[in-house]
Amino acid sequence: MDKRFRALALLLVTSLFFASFLSSCTKKDAEPWGTLVIGSTVPVTGDWEDYWKNEGGDRDIASLISGYSTVVMNDDNSLAYDNRVVKNIKESVDQEGNKTFTFSLQKDLRYNDGTVITARDYVARVLLFSSPVIKKAGSDGTLGSNYVGWSAFHSGESKEFSGVRLLDTYKFSLTVSKNYLPYYWDKAMVQITPLPMHGWLPESINVKDDGKGAYFTDEFTYENCKDAIEKGRYSSENRISCGPFTLSSYDPETKTAILNANKIYKGNFEGKKPKIKQIIYRQIEKEKQFDLIATGEVDLLRNLSGEDVTLALELVEEGGFGAIGYNRNGYGKLTFICDFGPTRFVEVRQAIAYMIDRDALKDAVCGPHGTVVNGPYGLSMRMYADAKKTLDEKLNTYENNPDKAVALLEEGGWVLAFDGSPYSTGIRYKEISEEEGADFPHNITLSDGRILMPLIIEWCSSADNEVTDLLRSAFGQNPQIAAAGMQINETNLTWQELLNRLYRRADIDEVYGKPRFGVFNLAGDFSPLYDPSYFYTLDENYIKLGYNTVRIKNTDLDKLSMDLVYNVIPGDYNKYLSLWTDFILLWNQLLPELPLYSNVYYDLYSGKLKNYTANDGQPLIDNLIDCHIE
Repeated sequence: MDKRFRALALLLVTSLFFASFLSSCTKKDAEPWGTLVIGSTVPVTGDWEDYWKNEGGDRDIASLISGYSTVVMNDDNSLAYDNRVVKNIKESVDQEGNKTFTFSLQKDLRYNDGTVITARDYVARVLLFSSPVIKKAGSDGTLGSNYVGWSAFHSGESKEFSGVRLLDTYKFSLTVSKNYLPYYWDKAMVQITPLPMHGWLPESINVKDDGKGAYFTDEFTYENCKDAIEKGRYSSENRISCGPFTLSSYDPETKTAILNANKIYKGNFEGKKPKIKQIIYRQIEKEKQFDLIATGEVDLLRNLSGEDVTLALELVEEGGFGAIGYNRNGYGKLTFICDFGPTRFVEVRQAIAYMIDRDALKDAVCGPHGTVVNGPYGLSMRMYADAKKTLDEKLNTYENNPDKAVALLEEGGWVLAFDGSPYSTGIRYKEISEEEGADFPHNITLSDGRILMPLIIEWCSSADNEVTDLLRSAFGQNPQIAAAGMQINETNLTWQELLNRLYRRADIDEVYGKPRFGVFNLAGDFSPLYDPSYFYTLDENYIKLGYNTVRIKNTDLDKLSMDLVYNVIPGDYNKYLSLWTDFILLWNQLLPELPLYSNVYYDLYSGKLKNYTANDGQPLIDNLIDCHIE
């Protein structure tokens, strides 16, 4: 071979070798690079801890800065221990049936300020957010409510939390009470992240354990801690955390947070670290979102629906942008109140379903990017996919059918006029007993003592809501509903007023404690860890805490919703799926809510953002951890 060709060949091989070498180094060890600007149309308030029910934008930012949880979720929604955090885990059950999870931690965990993370930090989080002190600070203090000894610790009766043990520098245990076992998602009960005590509590306070349970030292009082807790909750300047990103600053005037890659983050459960150097998270006006992304002031818009999807796809077609669509794990809905007025009767709830053209409403709200569901599930759920054949065969789809609605009302006894004579026109009435709703203010008592309830539905609609405007035609002013003998009275309230009414917040004002409305238009989303337990509880103590907001009293629904998670051992998916299917079918029959539409969401992003993924229900960091800026 000619020496020149040999030299050229050698040069090419050598060049390819070094290119390959440099490429592999780049993929493995490259420094984070570039800036991503995220535009958020949901509020950003600067409240970074979800123990106070922070807003959607705050939760996004919290997901970017949180890390080192004992338990993580896999792509299939199964739970697993994070072996980059947990060196060893031991599960044991005592003679009483309580289950103890003993964690031995890895020794290379650090906060972003370099402070070593130990077992004390995990125990401190449980103690703080289970304590009477945090309750005085406005949180509910229920983080460790499933653990042995929580009631005594939470009430202040005991300084020790007997079910929480600090065993060594890198070892601690959590004991779940037998009252909450078996539980299908049991690892979720011990899914704990570390609490940087030096960012949350005075230096004088420490965690100790003398053998009876972990506790804070005597200086742990509300008076001593309230300022430090407030600072821990809202601290933004180089906030102490241990996630992929560090919150470097937050401007409450512009609602803008700046986050930088955490250089000492060891990686998530798969070893992945951020490849983006900086994220700017801005609250923006919905009306300006497309102008901002078109001009490059914003790089990513999330959870677009309806007409916004059409505009997003037009930008993609023009070039320079990408978009990804995914099913929403939730829906817009009418929530029925099942212990007040006509909606306490199942035939009325079903009749309303038959008289609303949900397909037309879905098209009006979502355009071609939506669907209708017929139970409390999302199309992205594994259970829905696995049970789809059964659900398709057995679910009532409540297709628009006013004749069916009228027949149901007649079968339910709505066959009278206001004077007790047979119904012919106007508003229908039904004879009821005292127990069936004598507190409904529109009732008529006849001279013979009979109580007649009119088919008048009091609807509480949410103000400044595009869906509310569409529902006025589909529901409030629907001619089919009026022709059937039903009257809809709408009261339009602010979001907070609506919630006060829904939850019957007598603690705020006595007027909220009295039922006033039979229908609310709302929206709801499902957790990937599907758990409807207590949603339909008959226990008044839980109802007072805000559970069973629909106030339905059905023992079968209550039992199924509990058995689904509290009567299935972890890993027994077949039993879980069987109970889930039974629960969905019963719910569909009782109809405590009416799903109206389910969106197909789209995220729109600049072409410079590579490897972006999205899935409703997963935290923002899961969408971004594999991304880089080109």
